[in-house]
Amino acid sequence: MLIFLLLSALLLAAGALFYWALRKQLSWQNRKLFIWTFLLAALLLPTLMPSLEHHFEKTWIDYESYEGWNQVDIEDPQLLSCYKSANNSEGICHCEIKQKAGLVDFQPNPYYDRMMELRWALEWLFLLFASYFLLRFLWRFGGLLWLRRESYAEDRQLENLSYQMLYPKGYKVYPFSTFSLLRHYILWSPALDRLTEAEQEAAFYHELGHLKGRDSWAGYFLGLLQVFWFWHPLYYVFRKELLEINELLADDYAAQRLPSRRNYAEMLLKMTAFQQKGQALAFFLAKKKLQRRLEALLFQAAPKGCTKKQFQLLQICLLSGLFLLSVSLYFPLHRQLEQPTSIKKEQFLPLKNTENG
Repeated sequence: MLIFLLLSALLLAAGALFYWALRKQLSWQNRKLFIWTFLLAALLLPTLMPSLEHHFEKTWIDYESYEGWNQVDIEDPQLLSCYKSANNSEGICHCEIKQKAGLVDFQPNPYYDRMMELRWALEWLFLLFASYFLLRFLWRFGGLLWLRRESYAEDRQLENLSYQMLYPKGYKVYPFSTFSLLRHYILWSPALDRLTEAEQEAAFYHELGHLKGRDSWAGYFLGLLQVFWFWHPLYYVFRKELLEINELLADDYAAQRLPSRRNYAEMLLKMTAFQQKGQALAFFLAKKKLQRRLEALLFQAAPKGCTKKQFQLLQICLLSGLFLLSVSLYFPLHRQLEQPTSIKKEQFLPLKNTENG
């Protein structure tokens, strides 16, 4: 587990560097695909490495049989004290170069030994937090199932896409939004009643953009990824980036189907004001996000990005680089963390072994 977490974190960081170097050269859709490419690679490649171990087993050193250690000669005062004070008897401390080299290789390391002692506690702490985020995801997913069951449903169709309009029972007000299960659903909000017919159409096109982009399923998968990467800051950076890209793509989808982008921008302002009415902090946060969306909608042209073949070549380069990086990192980590306990003599020999053999 520890190797999986460390390797996936390093691959995620490498993919992030690759993404930020190319970000301005990619369209919004390509940015979305590129992020998902290295997120999935960072999750799957560490799980594939153990199955490739037998292909690379000859590339690492067997510390028990490698004869090169027999030629090592290091004049270390702390090491030599062993040979000055030890009895040259069977089973205690043979003063041979091979044993001397072995003792050099397995000197006590307080930091490393302490980490190995705490490893079980760190793993249990990780499992505790992972269980919390998994339960939270299941609770929210169950909430969607409950909302579907406790709402009036009306079949509708727009642009050859069938969906159900849900009208929640009771007095709780929900934001105008979409989600997908076995079918597509759009959740009605009272804020729509304050919009004109043209503005309602614009709002529906925006939500339709989310449905066609399969953003609900992407959100479910991001929730599951949090179970593994809740401790990694880059996960939250790219979750925010993906959510923002989804909104920009849905805005662009809706604006292309309306006569004026300005009218669509006015609808966004109204919807935000109605849905966040009486919630000062929520409105402030929504306002900052909305400002970026309006700037992209009215004053910035959508980035064209590279051609399809160029983007596919970039993805191949990304996956190849991450694969080579995972191979180069997995086996050193495996040697350090997963070797048999007989090899890790610094974990079991007390400090006196460096003094008296």
